Amino acid sequence: MNNSIRQKIRSHMKILLITSGHNLLAQKLLFDQSVNIVGVAFPVKNTKNQQLKHKISFNIRNNFIKLKRFLTTAKQLPHFVFSKENENQLLDWIKSLKPDLIISYSSPFLFDSKIMSLAPKGIINVHNSLLPNYRGPQPFIWQYLNHDLKHGVTVLYLGEKEDAGDIITQQSFVIKNGEPQSSTLKKCENIGYDLVLKSIELIKKNKVEKIKQPEKATTKRAKRISESEIIKLINWNEWSTEHINHVVKGLGLSISEKEIEALSKASIKTETQQLTSAPFTL
Repeated sequence: MNNSIRQKIRSHMKILLITSGHNLLAQKLLFDQSVNIVGVAFPVKNTKNQQLKHKISFNIRNNFIKLKRFLTTAKQLPHFVFSKENENQLLDWIKSLKPDLIISYSSPFLFDSKIMSLAPKGIINVHNSLLPNYRGPQPFIWQYLNHDLKHGVTVLYLGEKEDAGDIITQQSFVIKNGEPQSSTLKKCENIGYDLVLKSIELIKKNKVEKIKQPEKATTKRAKRISESEIIKLINWNEWSTEHINHVVKGLGLSISEKEIEALSKASIKTETQQLTSAPFTL
């Protein structure tokens, strides 16, 4: 995004960033002098085990942010590590910052009306798929499993239901067969950063043209699954070589060629046993 647009974005609109930590999108927003970030909240499953880790990593990154922005004070950007255990403290902390807008990316939690009411301009979320496709926490996994090479990023308002709020803007792109997930994620987060800047400008000018999503998603929910579950979902005998390669190589599955061969043979054996054990009828 060019400097003239960044100058337009620069305003007194205070923004709270909620993100799960180490990602390119958050880093780019934090380093962007045109975006008035007043605090960062880190969602974790258990605050007791991860408070210290996030505090240390944030302090290190904050030193670079201060250097980049040529800050002259020693005051750190406020930050808060939260989970379901300390929701009330989170609400009090957000109230103290008085944000106009909240940006959420890579958060494992759904936010209720209590948090949504704290930002006059609402909460916007960055989702790594072309909604309404692949609603849920792991859109990448299911796009790779479905051999769907058309990826995308959506910025939307958060609503009561998961990834079903009004769309502000979105952009698609095509990946190569077998492209590493890390490469796809990098593309998503670069695009997501540009779309967030665009969304901030639209929100500031009250020019958002909301796009309603259908109530029902067009694909199954992109639920969280483990690597072992992914491997079990691969149809070794019916999927094309390109499809299998896309999943195994793209997702970086820890599986050798020998294991692939054994799984393929086991699948064939299972199918043969099912055929031979089935009653023969005319």
